[in-house]
Amino acid sequence: MRPLLKPIPLEVLDAIIDMVATEDEAEVEDHSNVKACSLTCRTFLPRCRKHIFYTIDIDINLDPAVLYKFSKLIEHSPWVADHVRALRIECPPLQLGPLDQPPSRLLSAFDRLTNLHAFSLYLMDSLKADWTQIQPQVRSSLLRLMHLPNIVCLSIGFIVGFPSSEFTPCANLKSLTLDELVFVEECAGCPLDILTKPIKLDRLSLSTLSAQNFLATELVEGRASGKAILDLGELKSIIFSLETDAEQCHHQILKYAHRLQTIDLCMAYMRTSTSNIASLVASALETLHTDTLYILCGELQKIAGRNSIEGLTLSVNINWSSTGPRVQNMQWELLDKLLAPGHRQQWPSLRRVDLGVYVDYSDISLDLEVPAEHQVAFEDAMKEVHDSQLSGLRSNKFFDFRHCFSSDPGEFWINAFWLY
Repeated sequence: MRPLLKPIPLEVLDAIIDMVATEDEAEVEDHSNVKACSLTCRTFLPRCRKHIFYTIDIDINLDPAVLYKFSKLIEHSPWVADHVRALRIECPPLQLGPLDQPPSRLLSAFDRLTNLHAFSLYLMDSLKADWTQIQPQVRSSLLRLMHLPNIVCLSIGFIVGFPSSEFTPCANLKSLTLDELVFVEECAGCPLDILTKPIKLDRLSLSTLSAQNFLATELVEGRASGKAILDLGELKSIIFSLETDAEQCHHQILKYAHRLQTIDLCMAYMRTSTSNIASLVASALETLHTDTLYILCGELQKIAGRNSIEGLTLSVNINWSSTGPRVQNMQWELLDKLLAPGHRQQWPSLRRVDLGVYVDYSDISLDLEVPAEHQVAFEDAMKEVHDSQLSGLRSNKFFDFRHCFSSDPGEFWINAFWLY
């Protein structure tokens, strides 16, 4: 007997599962829908595995036993390693193994990972981890992962004494994040012969401390050897925090970037020096398409009229105790006048404006509760601002106004504002 329904082509099944996986990612789900699909039939299972095991997150803070579980998973199901494309490790260095005894099971699991495209290493201790205090074989294994030929996205943070020459084998690297990373002062004889030409980055993210150390290495200037490791000439996106201590470093780094399209500047406090933001980005105004700033009308006025910016993202972080009249008295109308579609001569290429307002009360004592009226006052103030003070921006169909009142900073960036 012939089946009533024709078999669905495998390419169609692959497309359907890919769509389900995309929806999981959009909803910040832990592949719950893809996992459900994998249990439907044997045909679905192998096609779902590449999504389920695409990213492995080893975070001791979330699960103290995660290293053991990861090692055991790879040991008993070695085929999983073939599907892993992104690995993120966040743990104190001693959790990776004692100095005098290499963790054989963990090392074996790391050795099976050969197809990584993205690797993140955050050795968060009470302060920062000393690179030399990591078990030597573990250190070598981590460097092997970092040097895999398919690695295009690399993030490293909270490490002291990291050798800058270890970036040399990362020939295909496109995105680099350095978070509170302190480089070791290497000897002039450190071999850079493996580097045939500098690595051309598309995206660079630097914390303040990393920026200060960044230029004092072989990475972009090649001071001792004459060979720079990184080429920032094709850099399209850069992210850094505005701090007076690192201002000169930022100026110097931006001099190397001739094709910037997106620049993300963040300030922890409004009292941080902001008088030089316009001059800081001046060299990139002809190529800059996206500018992500904290709300600084005066600096925006300096940039207006001589730029090619297509997208502007503004975020405002408000103290939890000042959520009523003070919010409404901020310079919303000036911002509206400056960026409204009627002022096209000032922003000739501007199409999209994203404005986010965030109230963070995560730093108050756990014994205290934020009065409910604070959130009510914030919501009322935001409605008033949107309805009466942003009429010009609201006429732009690409204007997006979002706000969030939360004890979790990540909730704001993930659900309320992070658009890229």
